[in-house]
Amino acid sequence: RVRLDLALDVDRGEAVLTVEDTGARERPRRGGDRDAPRFGLDIMRERLTAVAGTLEAVETARGFRIRAVVPSAGG
Repeated sequence: RVRLDLALDVDRGEAVLTVEDTGARERPRRGGDRDAPRFGLDIMRERLTAVAGTLEAVETARGFRIRAVVPSAGG
C-alpha cells in the first residue's frame, strides 16, 4: 500500500504544490545505483525554472517529498 499526501497552497503571490509519499513499503531497486540520474525530476525542474519557479525533491524518513513553487503572474 502506498500513501500520498498532496497539498496545494496559494498565497502571497505564489502557488506551492507538495506531494509526499508516506506509505510504508519496500522501495524498488534502481539497478542498485542510488546515484543514477533522475530525468523526471530534471524535466520538472527545467519546466519550473522556465516560469521562475523552483523544485525541491528529497528523501524523508518515511518516503519521498517533492515541493514545487510557482510565482503567480501578478505576484
